[in-house]
Amino acid sequence: MKKYIFLIIIFLMNYNISNSSELFKFSDKNSFIPETNNYYLSLFTFSEYTFSENLSLSLNPLSFFISPSVELKYSFYKDADLAFSSLHSVNYPTLLLSLVKSSGAGGFISPEFEIPNMVSVSNGLISTFKIDSLNYISAMILIDFALNNKNLSPATSIDLPVIFPRTAVLYKSLGISFTCISENYIDKNFNFNGSVTLFSFPLTATKIDDEYPEHSNMRYFTEINTNLVWKVSKKVNIIGGAKLCYGEYPFGGKWHLLPNINLIIF
Repeated sequence: MKKYIFLIIIFLMNYNISNSSELFKFSDKNSFIPETNNYYLSLFTFSEYTFSENLSLSLNPLSFFISPSVELKYSFYKDADLAFSSLHSVNYPTLLLSLVKSSGAGGFISPEFEIPNMVSVSNGLISTFKIDSLNYISAMILIDFALNNKNLSPATSIDLPVIFPRTAVLYKSLGISFTCISENYIDKNFNFNGSVTLFSFPLTATKIDDEYPEHSNMRYFTEINTNLVWKVSKKVNIIGGAKLCYGEYPFGGKWHLLPNINLIIF
């Protein structure tokens, strides 16, 4: 196994290391449409394909067949230092929730519950400001809502960090998220990437609130990401870091510290 890992690293290093004179390559969401290439691939987050100078499509190649989700990004304003885009996505979570139904140790949802055919829809805006050619700040707001979720039992919720804030809209019907992202050049081999996201679910008179009245808040979740981006080559970035999470779950408020890892190919 160690031999194969070593060979993969050698393969990635065959490209010339990028330098500061090249165009900045983002490792997180931003409002720009990729210009120099028509795609980039991300292992654990959304990959992006460019249709035109104003339109791109994003999806996660690993999870698409168990939790189909696609996102369109439309760039409607761009100048030398500032860009705005709208984001529009749709997700079909029924397949994933049905897959994790089991009475065994590996099951997250009891098989007694039916999962309706639901859809979650998200619309929002993202803006990216160029501090200089190697440092950028982005701000994003998304509004999510769920369709055909009224028969979903609150007992099917997966009360885990990262997962619950992204599926809570199925139980709360409406969600709003705010994200600030910083991407910064360190040197020719490394970049810094950091972000803060606040998830808010304003509706309180929902079935899941009635199910867990002693923890009826379940309205706010926060994620703080700090990552180091290793520019292995002109075409490959490896990202490593940590994610600090806080949330108001059905069992109460809880902090979690999780690892972050990703691979991006341009």
